Amino acid sequence: MERFAPLLLEVWRLACREPRIALSAPAIAAVVGRRMPCDRLSIRRIDPVRGRVETLVTVGIPQSPPLSAPQALGPLLDRCRQGRPLRGTPAQLAAALPDSVPAQWPGSALVCPLSLDDAPIGLLALGSDDPRGYLPEHEPLALALGEPVAVALRNDLQLRELETLRARMRRLGIDWTRYRPHKCDHTEGPEPLR
Repeated sequence: MERFAPLLLEVWRLACREPRIALSAPAIAAVVGRRMPCDRLSIRRIDPVRGRVETLVTVGIPQSPPLSAPQALGPLLDRCRQGRPLRGTPAQLAAALPDSVPAQWPGSALVCPLSLDDAPIGLLALGSDDPRGYLPEHEPLALALGEPVAVALRNDLQLRELETLRARMRRLGIDWTRYRPHKCDHTEGPEPLR
């Protein structure tokens, strides 16, 4: 990991400066592209409640619609729990791990599972125009990228939840700016400002 420190530090900075993953992903792809092939990048969220995989951001390709049926989540969740990347042609990856990467991507692909606190949350897919683009020596860097990208994914999801909550509160006529956590005991909930 030490050899990836400068690159990972830059990825962490990019992920932390911009909480919206759609805005930080192009810069992250450019940084990764300096160290290994990265003509395309896709970040997908695994949504076990709805039983699907949702594409949150793509770089280098048009946005693809949410994919997956409930029965397809099993292999994705298993791969995330194993924590190992998978590489090959996009057609091979799509056959081995449905919804991991679009089969129509040209060249080669590398898919890295994203997990936080031992819970699978998504997939990072990198694509190269070169059919021989990803080698075994690229896998450690892909795994190292998993943590900052997973944190960025979680931050993006939390920001979306906050925006949804704010919109609901506005619809209900509640002024969310008037509430703050209690100073001494966070278990009691928000306290109105006076």
